[in-house]
Amino acid sequence: MRVLVTGASGCIGHYLSERLIRETAHELFLLVRDPSRLHVDLSSRPGVHVVTGDLSKRDAFQDILGQAEALVHVAAVWGGPEAEAINHHATLELVRRLDPDACRVVQVFSTASVLARDGTFLSEAESLGTPYIRSKARAARALPALPLAERTTVLYPTLVLGGGGGRPVSHFSNLVREVARWGWLARFFSADGSFQWIHAEDIARVSVDLLEHPPDGPGPHHVVLGGAPVTANAALAALAESQGRRVHPWIPVSFPLAELLIRVFRIQMAAWDRYCMRQRHFIYDGAVTPADYGLPVFCPTLREGL
Repeated sequence: MRVLVTGASGCIGHYLSERLIRETAHELFLLVRDPSRLHVDLSSRPGVHVVTGDLSKRDAFQDILGQAEALVHVAAVWGGPEAEAINHHATLELVRRLDPDACRVVQVFSTASVLARDGTFLSEAESLGTPYIRSKARAARALPALPLAERTTVLYPTLVLGGGGGRPVSHFSNLVREVARWGWLARFFSADGSFQWIHAEDIARVSVDLLEHPPDGPGPHHVVLGGAPVTANAALAALAESQGRRVHPWIPVSFPLAELLIRVFRIQMAAWDRYCMRQRHFIYDGAVTPADYGLPVFCPTLREGL
């Protein structure tokens, strides 16, 4: 099967490309803007092609799009004026340009931030979201109207850990690194909140399995990727333990205290940040890991992730 992977040089893209090269015999076309940022073994087997291209200039790789039997669309822009053009418009245009007679499987990566707990679309994602979240929400809403909707699976990762060893570090991993600098202080706080997370290697395992065994029935299919919910207090405890510290959570973080900390540390808060601070619980019914597909889980606990 001829598989086109966009965003191959990103964090998830690296894990996914490595797994496709190692575990499948598909002919792979790895689309990247800068080939020097792609650190995968291209010589381990034949049939792996690096395609230099930009999603804003789709005509340059239209021949590959027209011949693709599967599309795994991971590429995204995280902010700025390009977010709407790439995450929304280019995503829809990529799917439109696929040949319905050739393409059997379409995977589009979104983010769980656009969903409510029950899997419905979150209205605040478009009204309050960052350019990244807003554009992802608009694209996910529009996918059912496209010609290949019945063959499409939309993947919604929760918070993603991963990177290192030549792979880009995920945004959540970078955030954890920043928080870890304050680990000596964070161990004294407690907070009401919860979230779900998943390692990029486990995302790759699910993605490849869904590529080999697409969901039954008409699509688009929606798959939220995340492990069991973790409370904020459990996360702070895991962080402290990973640094060899004991936790002493005797300062509860109330909204007034949070506002004080925001002012003291001059933290810039966008509308979406404040919504998240008040929402507090970002968990999703029916989120899956590789275990739900009978596959081993690479990183089952937050402690191991940290």
